[in-house]
Amino acid sequence: MGQLYEDLGAGRDRIVILYLKYIAENPYVIPIGIGVNNRLLIGASAHNIYLSLINEVGLVGLFIYIKWLTSFLYVKFGKATGLKNVLSGLVFAMIVTLYFGEHLYLYRSVFTILGYFILVTVLLIAPRYYFNHAKPK
Repeated sequence: MGQLYEDLGAGRDRIVILYLKYIAENPYVIPIGIGVNNRLLIGASAHNIYLSLINEVGLVGLFIYIKWLTSFLYVKFGKATGLKNVLSGLVFAMIVTLYFGEHLYLYRSVFTILGYFILVTVLLIAPRYYFNHAKPK
């Protein structure tokens, strides 16, 4: 698996190791980070949202981010179980793929993906009112 990641990762494995070394050598960043969008102090983007967040906003910010992302899993849908399954699948897919990218973050080039994610989640959540309050004819 490691060889596959090395082959397909386009050098991301080296960047991840660079970030891990930086965090190990500068443990003061672990609790609260060094500030949002300060990845350039290391020289490259981590291509891993979890490492980026630890570096920029620390474990406190990482906890808040994960809490926000997983909060979609606890939305009650009532009768609209299909929408619940789609939303849960989307969130789980994001949790996994964020290990290999930073596509739900504030960087300019990926900010639109964050916007699309929020748009899709809102479109999935909005119909639950209709399903829960519609009266049968």
